[in-house]
Amino acid sequence: MTSGYLVYFYPYEVVGQSLLFTGSNYPHALLHSPEMPDRFLLDMQLELASCKSGSFKFGIVSENPLYSELRRSFRWEVLVFFRNRTGAERFLFGGYPVQRETDIYGITTFTCDGVMGYLNQVYLPAFRSVSVPIGTFYSQVVLQYNREMRDISGTIRSRAQKRHRTFHITYSTAWDTEHPDGITRDTAKSLTAMDVLQTRLVDYFGGELSVQKMSDAIIERAKDPILWALNYRGQPSSTTSTNPSPNASTI
Repeated sequence: MTSGYLVYFYPYEVVGQSLLFTGSNYPHALLHSPEMPDRFLLDMQLELASCKSGSFKFGIVSENPLYSELRRSFRWEVLVFFRNRTGAERFLFGGYPVQRETDIYGITTFTCDGVMGYLNQVYLPAFRSVSVPIGTFYSQVVLQYNREMRDISGTIRSRAQKRHRTFHITYSTAWDTEHPDGITRDTAKSLTAMDVLQTRLVDYFGGELSVQKMSDAIIERAKDPILWALNYRGQPSSTTSTNPSPNASTI
């Protein structure tokens, strides 16, 4: 099996060409593979950074059978994996389109922001919380953010509108034992979910945020499917927080 990068296309809704897609809760199709001559992307540029959304830029030509699907709307996401020679796939990036350009030859270039960028799109009300940092992370940010993905009536929006935009939470279990006492976290004004996480959690306590794709088994079992896991990995308070520089590469 050839090693290399794989890119999957996850539309919010499958409009046409349904034979290209697999998966029930999250229909998806292979967008780029080194083993499939018709599934290829041009000039792929992947940028990853700690505690940031990162970006992915690529070009697609009309010979790719998913060309029209990508150009139909901005209601989709791409997932980038690296596959080694044994066939194991390692998740690298998940993102959504923010810009589209097409040249005179019909090559369309998309720029995608990482899914952590969704947290910059929702403002949370001012709050005051006395808890371990994880309590603030979960109750004041993740739950409040996920509630913004529901209608005013409280009912869950249709999967086509909501999915890919809510998060499950994971975190390193050692964090609660390192910081067992209640710590006051508050804001004097409305901030985006990402601002709260960055300024009230990461900048103060250290550690890092990352996003992972949840396993297919968990997605299939969930009554309210969630694709993304937002992970906070803390570090001992005696350790100084350092954020690595963005890692940009062409793949």
